Amino acid sequence: MSVVARTGRLVIRTFGEADAGDVLAVLGSEETIGAMRAQPQMRGRDEARRWIEHRQERLETTGYTLWAVALADGPVIGDCGFVSEDAGRYDIRWVIAAERQGQGYATEAAHAVVEYGFERLGARAVVAAIRPENTASIGVARRIGMQPAPPTADEHGPLLRFSLRR
Repeated sequence: MSVVARTGRLVIRTFGEADAGDVLAVLGSEETIGAMRAQPQMRGRDEARRWIEHRQERLETTGYTLWAVALADGPVIGDCGFVSEDAGRYDIRWVIAAERQGQGYATEAAHAVVEYGFERLGARAVVAAIRPENTASIGVARRIGMQPAPPTADEHGPLLRFSLRR
């Protein structure tokens, strides 16, 4: 597994096959993904393995992906990374297990991934699209320095947009 960044409490790294159980625990939890209507709840270990394989393939083909957010001394507690790129604008996403939310992990991970985007990928901007009811993620976006951008919508409803440029 390749380490993307280390913070005081976290390791941001690629996912490995051994992470399937942790991935299922995070993305299989309705409480964790409830505010992300666009992402279906994960249903089993085989689905978690396929999800990890897709993250690995995405990294190989694009140079970015969703990376594992792991406690420095423990398990994977979420993911954070880029889900798309367009003309140097990288779209960031983060998910932290419900039982770990409210402890600053998402902010810590997102800050590290934003720095990676600007310094290693040459991003011109990092953007985020967040459901209006997902107040925790709106707070994360603001804490990492993102500014509001014009809202948008997808097939699941309205999205607030945030952007950070350097």
